[in-house]
Amino acid sequence: MTTTSQPYADLTDLPSTEGQLVQAANDPNVYFILDGLLRLVPDSTTQANLFGPTPTIQQNFDITSLPIGVPITSGAVLAGAPSYGVCLFTESVRRHVLGGNMPIYGFVWPTTLATLPDILFESVSGGPDIGVPVPTP
Repeated sequence: MTTTSQPYADLTDLPSTEGQLVQAANDPNVYFILDGLLRLVPDSTTQANLFGPTPTIQQNFDITSLPIGVPITSGAVLAGAPSYGVCLFTESVRRHVLGGNMPIYGFVWPTTLATLPDILFESVSGGPDIGVPVPTP
């Protein structure tokens, strides 16, 4: 099975399942759909870090309907910094979660969201933003 990083040049073309947690019938693996790709969530701790203790998981999903992406890194977390907002740390990069996209992607605000100094964020390469800009009223 081959993996890819980000097949959608225009993020407005992402599938309607973008941001969902899914699971195939009779398969214990849970996948997060990010960038239009199925990304394995490697363990329950990582799942809880990002989506809380009882996330909604779409059951009986046809995992052959989307390409497989690089798995979410075990231990991935959401963290914030004054100049960076909230970022997902996975795959050795930080990815800014665009404002208004936390609930769209099923991310939960951790009860103890790590707020780190900007210098720590600057020491990790930035990856593509997560989500599309959400207009503010």
